[in-house]
Amino acid sequence: LRPLAPHQTEALALRSTSLERFFIHVGWASDMRSASELSFELSERYAAQLLTLQPMAGLREWIGSLSKFNVPCALVSSLDRQTVSAVLQRMCLHDYFDVMVT
Repeated sequence: LRPLAPHQTEALALRSTSLERFFIHVGWASDMRSASELSFELSERYAAQLLTLQPMAGLREWIGSLSKFNVPCALVSSLDRQTVSAVLQRMCLHDYFDVMVT
């Protein structure tokens, strides 16, 4: 294997860093407090956008068929449980998942 170029090493390091540290690194925040505030604002805006989504055509029928035939379904998300639950509730999909991992 060839060694990574410096920009590749930096890109890999940023993938495993916190969002707050990333904001500081790219200059969007000057300290951890402002970076945390920015991270919170981003999360709030993202959650608000999620609540406007509509399920793709045929999803309810498809997942309803799985449920009808007792096929267990799980939902896995990197979002917090409260946001995922709100989105599922709004889309009327909350009863179809046996397990939810957030």
